[in-house]
Amino acid sequence: MNSSRSLEEGERGGFDAKIFLSVARLLTLNQKTASVGLKEAFDVIGNAVNYHSKLQFTNIGNILSLLLLYSSPASVPIEDIAFASFGEANLALVGEDLEEVSNWLTDKANLSDDILLGSDDSELIISTARNLAVDIQFESQAYDFLLDSTASQEEILYRFTVSKAINLSSYFLDISRFNALFELSKGYPPFEKWYTGIVKPFTYYWSNYGSISGAESIRFNQFVRINSLSGKFDVLISPINEESSNEHLSVNKWMNNVILPLISHYESDFRPLLPWLFDENRFEAINVSSIEMLKIYDYIRDTLNVLSLSLGPGRILTNVDFDPEKLESDCSSLLVFIDQNHELSSLYEPNSDAVTTLQDTLETCEKLYSINKLTIAQFLKLRYSRALDYSSKEKEITIIMHGLNETNYQQLLSSARLFSKAFIAIDPEHESQINRLIVERFLFFNLFDIVEEFYKEDEFKLTADTYFQLANKKFWDSFNQASNLNDKIGKLNLASKCVRIFDLLSSNPELSEENRGSIIKTKHLLKVINNIKNFKIVVERGKHFTPYQLITQFGLVDSKETDGKNSPINLITTILENNPKSYLAYEKLYKIFVDFLIFLDDSGSDISMTYLPKIKSACIESALIDTNFDFAYKNSIELLTYYSDKNGNELNSLWLTFYQVGKFISPEWFGDYDTSINNEKISILTKQREVLALALKLIKPNESSIDNSKLLLTQWENINQEIENWYASLQTRSQSNTHSTTRTDQVKENLGALTNDLISDATNTTNQASEKLSNLFVSGLGWAIGANPE
Repeated sequence: MNSSRSLEEGERGGFDAKIFLSVARLLTLNQKTASVGLKEAFDVIGNAVNYHSKLQFTNIGNILSLLLLYSSPASVPIEDIAFASFGEANLALVGEDLEEVSNWLTDKANLSDDILLGSDDSELIISTARNLAVDIQFESQAYDFLLDSTASQEEILYRFTVSKAINLSSYFLDISRFNALFELSKGYPPFEKWYTGIVKPFTYYWSNYGSISGAESIRFNQFVRINSLSGKFDVLISPINEESSNEHLSVNKWMNNVILPLISHYESDFRPLLPWLFDENRFEAINVSSIEMLKIYDYIRDTLNVLSLSLGPGRILTNVDFDPEKLESDCSSLLVFIDQNHELSSLYEPNSDAVTTLQDTLETCEKLYSINKLTIAQFLKLRYSRALDYSSKEKEITIIMHGLNETNYQQLLSSARLFSKAFIAIDPEHESQINRLIVERFLFFNLFDIVEEFYKEDEFKLTADTYFQLANKKFWDSFNQASNLNDKIGKLNLASKCVRIFDLLSSNPELSEENRGSIIKTKHLLKVINNIKNFKIVVERGKHFTPYQLITQFGLVDSKETDGKNSPINLITTILENNPKSYLAYEKLYKIFVDFLIFLDDSGSDISMTYLPKIKSACIESALIDTNFDFAYKNSIELLTYYSDKNGNELNSLWLTFYQVGKFISPEWFGDYDTSINNEKISILTKQREVLALALKLIKPNESSIDNSKLLLTQWENINQEIENWYASLQTRSQSNTHSTTRTDQVKENLGALTNDLISDATNTTNQASEKLSNLFVSGLGWAIGANPE
């Protein structure tokens, strides 16, 4: 009984081994010339395997190993391999008896002529099958096809699919040709994970890079055998890093189809991706051009966008505090931030909040990099360092606004607002200061029209006084730098444009009275500039007179010295000195002076009593230099008459002017005798005597004016003497009758008597001399003395 069973088992083992060897032989045949199709043969084999589940040789593991190792693309099409791998039973073809299956294969595959398979030596066949089984198990390990007794049929087919794909990739570069093979395990979760995270990313890699770059790419069998995520990541990310290929690759699509599926396959381990996203160059922009940096930002942004879709929406992290000095020393490698112990590690964790925060970071850096070279490292300092000085943020705004003009201001303003939103809005204390700085930058670049619109639209929520402070600073910066008095060009033109803003502000009831007063003064100053710009004014030889010099040279108001070197009066005298006929424009000069004095805010002075006499006096002296005695006389009389009932002390300082009027000598008097000139002379002499007499009468004496009065009196005597001499000369030349001569003598006698009285009295007291002259002119004798005899 036992021997019968042993014989039966031996025969069974022989048929089992023969079927196993027949399959191996069958796989080496060219399927195009074989008399039996592979699918038909494996239907029969599958029936035997399913029925005899514990065969030593003809089992699913060995059969799949044979398919793995012996089915080359040259002999067995991939489609047939896939069909054969299903191992479906087909009882219609042949029964489950091993002998029948063995004989059917031998017959159908024409294997009867095979020395081994045609032999009846079962021991030899079994021994050969045993050796082959050992060989294929060892060789299968090279393709990671390892089975254990507990593996399910689905798991076995999955492992075969992976191993056969590795095997076939030695022959084919494009693994999309393996789709029929991949259908074997479709729906099996481990396979789906492998297919999605390994096969599909590599397929996209090959289609968009490998098939183009050729030798630089990697084969699938090489890629799969890379055990680590970081190794596979380095392979698949390399096309993005290559400058020659990244031009035509979409980072967004690459991340979506290659990198993120790979990371997902490795349980969403983002550690390899983060250093790539924020390596040293990207983080600090070291040795990277602006164009390259913007491309890098594009890569990071697209990657984060894909991550965001995967992880869902998050919030921007704000409660992060760190030491900026530590960032300086740590930022050479982002691996520091991935460290859980680092202060900024929360920003780089693969979660929705971190991704949203980094998206905000990248958006800001990308928009501002071309303007102020904002890097991620700088962003982190500005956003999260509470120890950072506010001036650093202010400096960044200044850099952003550099080069502002009418064509780019909207872009730069948008950038400045983005910066403010990112770094200042979280600090309300300084937000208004940044807005103030932005307006100041617009004024700095002379965009007055735009600033006016900002004010009208209340763009920055700044007060009228703040706008005044900014515009006033711009005014004085421009005014002080102006190189001439032409308000149509240059810096003075810019200063004049500030007045347009002043006009807007003046209508605002919230503007302080102090600033409103400053605007009024500034307008008076510009009136001064407008009125003096056509005069020649020289304070520095060979150079134009400047608005700045107007204030520094003539803007000193001193109550003790109203006509000092740097006083407003000196401005008028300078104009008179440099412009010979300018005294004729007395009213304009007076307006210049009054406007200038209003600007200088000399509110404590009585302009009419303190300064007006000095201006008129200066004009009189200028007229004398121009030999325009009539002007000097007329204005001297006006001056003396106007102030006769005012404070006579104001005239004390002008005695020299009246003295000069009295000392005037026309150059024409030195020529040959001429009747008309001679008549003009006596007229002038008479007027000189009148001016001197009025001066003696009206100038009130004080400690400093006694000697002055003596000089005036002496000159009055001299003029009187000249008048006497003129009449004496007239008598000699005249052929007048005796009556006329008698009258002339009488006048001379009376004049001489009065003169002697005045001289006598003047030696006692100047006041008495002044009173005598006053009485003389009041009684009309003064005019009688100078009258022509009729």
